[in-house]
Amino acid sequence: MNKKAENSNNYNISDELLREKKEHGNLEYPIAVYTLNLHKMISGFVRWHWHEEMELSLVIKGSAQYKVGNDTFLLKENDAILINQNVLHSVYPVPGEPCSLQVLVFHPAYLFGYGETYMCTKYLTPVVGNNSLKSLLLNDNSTFSFGVRHYASLILECNLRREYGYELATKGYLCSLWMHILEYIKALPDALPVASLTSDEARAKQAMLYIQEHYTENLTLDEIAEAIHLSKSECCRCMKRTLQLTPFEYLIKFRIFAATLMIMQQKPAAESISALAHAVGFNSASYFNKCFKNLLFCTPTEYKKNLKENGYLTSDLEHYINNNIS
Repeated sequence: MNKKAENSNNYNISDELLREKKEHGNLEYPIAVYTLNLHKMISGFVRWHWHEEMELSLVIKGSAQYKVGNDTFLLKENDAILINQNVLHSVYPVPGEPCSLQVLVFHPAYLFGYGETYMCTKYLTPVVGNNSLKSLLLNDNSTFSFGVRHYASLILECNLRREYGYELATKGYLCSLWMHILEYIKALPDALPVASLTSDEARAKQAMLYIQEHYTENLTLDEIAEAIHLSKSECCRCMKRTLQLTPFEYLIKFRIFAATLMIMQQKPAAESISALAHAVGFNSASYFNKCFKNLLFCTPTEYKKNLKENGYLTSDLEHYINNNIS
């Protein structure tokens, strides 16, 4: 094991290739429903992440910009987007607009079970196995878009109410929703190209993972580029094309959000600003303060005060930090 690996710390919140560690539901009921108020988060956006579950997001107020791989989509009120398994994505509000989302995250295993079954081969693989279907934008009045949004709304409603039998109702609605997706795929042209994960996305994931593992160290661009077997210039271009961030910009943002997580979890290192700065890889407390304020529009001290005084920030921001620090 090299020195870098030995020195990686224990504040990682996602595992290999930045998959979310948080379980969405549980093994018997792998469904999660929540509301995200982007305008109530200090950061105001959901950063790059990915997970094994499918995600369906519905804009209930304002507008949101979804970045899925190299694609960008603008969703307005009542628009929705379905994101396939294991696809990198992030979410940003339109500046100046309050933005609220209802999000459904579900694992297809709830419908088809785990393993190579007949049902998986016939009905699951055509969706999750088609790498050209990274996402589906649901922003028109077509039968497909209307149907998916309709069943998604029913699922969201019954999981927020949690009345007796909501799990069975959810499974029925999910089956109907999935059937809409399959019918849509069957109607696509046979010549639809099947695209694999782009080299940019694969390398960006590797770079993100490397930065996550070593962000507390005096990390250099040379080391990041070497870790993903690229030159420094191509490493920068690759991450800029995929994440719209340079490796250094991503490193600074990851360090700042790691600091917010330590503050929220009341880690011993968060008791003083200098200790907190050192714990997340900054050699200078003043530079840490500057970066923190540039990103979150408040100092670490003000951040602590905001979390203590505003309960709504605690719940929304805790979900955001725990799931999307990557």
